[in-house]
Amino acid sequence: MRYSILFLPLLLLTLTFVTPVTSQSNDCPALVEAALEATGTLCSGTGRNQVCYGNAEIVTRSRPEAADFVFAAQGDIADAAWIESMRLSQLNLNEGVWGVSLMRLQANLPDTLPGQNVTFLLFGDVEVTNRVPLSTAPTLQVTTTSNLRARTSPSDTSPTSAWLTAGTIVTANGRLPDNSWLRLQAALGSGSLGWVYAPLLEAEGDIATLEPVDVTDSTPRLGAMQAIYLKTGSGEVACENAPRDGMLIQTPEGAGTVQVQINGVEIELGSTAYVRTTADNAMELSIVEGSARMSVMDETRLVVPGAVVSLPLDDNLNPTGSLSDPAPYDEAAIQSLPLSLLERAVRVYPPMSAERLAQISRQFEAGNVVCGAPPLTPCSSTASAVSNSGSVGGSNNPNSDDSSGTRSSDSGGQGSGENGTGNGNANGNSNGNANGNSNGNANGNGGGDQGSGS
Repeated sequence: MRYSILFLPLLLLTLTFVTPVTSQSNDCPALVEAALEATGTLCSGTGRNQVCYGNAEIVTRSRPEAADFVFAAQGDIADAAWIESMRLSQLNLNEGVWGVSLMRLQANLPDTLPGQNVTFLLFGDVEVTNRVPLSTAPTLQVTTTSNLRARTSPSDTSPTSAWLTAGTIVTANGRLPDNSWLRLQAALGSGSLGWVYAPLLEAEGDIATLEPVDVTDSTPRLGAMQAIYLKTGSGEVACENAPRDGMLIQTPEGAGTVQVQINGVEIELGSTAYVRTTADNAMELSIVEGSARMSVMDETRLVVPGAVVSLPLDDNLNPTGSLSDPAPYDEAAIQSLPLSLLERAVRVYPPMSAERLAQISRQFEAGNVVCGAPPLTPCSSTASAVSNSGSVGGSNNPNSDDSSGTRSSDSGGQGSGENGTGNGNANGNSNGNANGNSNGNANGNGGGDQGSGS
């Protein structure tokens, strides 16, 4: 392992203050603002699966395979797969430093969305360790010769995993022994593997150099930095309105959910989230907008805007207890976060009341889809996802304790299929199945696996 230290006094990168600063409390906001401005400017060119060093001081440890991994100046950009770990400095007013780093990662987003990435913004006393092994398996760039579909397995009767347009460049990481089909990296938004018939692809080399694979092996391949260990400072702030040490994560709009693993916790995100660890060895995840599902062992919690869920960790940053129930987050701490550096603007909502969070948790545990007025996801966006029950709504007040949030239609849906017919109930809660029974949604429409609804 080799270490690289990037240390540049902040004042060298910004305009000199017109008048001397007479106190540390006055100096602090200016330092934070200048660091964020420098990061936004210097890291604007950060691409997919790359890390940018936005502000000093940052200590990095590279992987042995990354022989040419060198950071010489603030704003340098490197491949995320090269990084074994990195440690950012806490806000230090005496030395004028505050570590900030920006990562744009693919995670499990499909290759067909090259312009969309998950944004990770790290700031303050933060240490990140990469848990994704650096793959040594050979890969090959291939280009689609026509509009085509990737399949969940190497067969033209297998379900479609993704649509690829002509001229799309993707990465193949495996083949059938007879070279007839190629396996693609992250062809599915869920992180599963996709297969394409080889004659429909134009390879930039010999496909025989790819490793032959077992068609029964559908183990998801983690993207760069998609699984990490995270440790942050104790939570004390150097001055009023300074952000607490931590990490912001934002998924791209319209790309669905993204899976990441932090400290052994599986997190499914379609949102903007703030993650930190506490002085008493716990990890906290707060949701600013959207939603997240946290899963560990056999537990899952839904986290909605205005809420935080915590989990105790051992000294090695592994889970050592149960996920907490969602609780109202610290609004002041969320308001101070450097949200301006994210790809899209977000609104910080007031903390959700404990009573409303308890109601939402009950609905979620009952198998209902949680939706409603802001800050919840609109029911119009989730109605089609309802499976066996209605969706959770509520009044226009996001903190309302109105328990009549289950969305229902004026009349049940009706469905017909190859083998029979069925009716959805007034709440759109009946199940669709292979016999053509209707799964009426919030609008009274639905269909079974082989049925169609009206």
